[in-house]
Amino acid sequence: MNRKYSQGIKIILAVLLMSGWTLQNTRANGAVQKHVYNVREYGAVSDGKTDNALAIQKAIDACSKAGGGQVLFDGTDSGMGNIFMTGHITVKSNFDLHINGGVRLQANPDPKVYTLSAFRANKAEGTMWISGEHIKILVLLVRE
Repeated sequence: MNRKYSQGIKIILAVLLMSGWTLQNTRANGAVQKHVYNVREYGAVSDGKTDNALAIQKAIDACSKAGGGQVLFDGTDSGMGNIFMTGHITVKSNFDLHINGGVRLQANPDPKVYTLSAFRANKAEGTMWISGEHIKILVLLVRE
């Protein structure tokens, strides 16, 4: 196993264990489902030009509504590339965000698409690309 990958897994497990989550609890109560929500199935394209925020948010929302699972960004052999450009997305609890090897998640360079500010009163600064509130469990796994 790749050392960098192994270290990433250890960090993720440490965060989950510190939050009081255990592998036994997951199996016993089914809080995190095994279902995979591929962003491509919700309309996302990896051409590096299309803003996929709506498609990605649909996948995240479907995953959340089902009680959890895995939101997947996978590579393609179609020649379009593997860059998913997106504006603001809101993450939720109880899901794994998987970005497979060779895939890039890229922020939309147009500042007009970002309307949510971290500084609520000052909308001109601190706009958020990826945000979430009251998150209980979120796992981010990026493979090389």
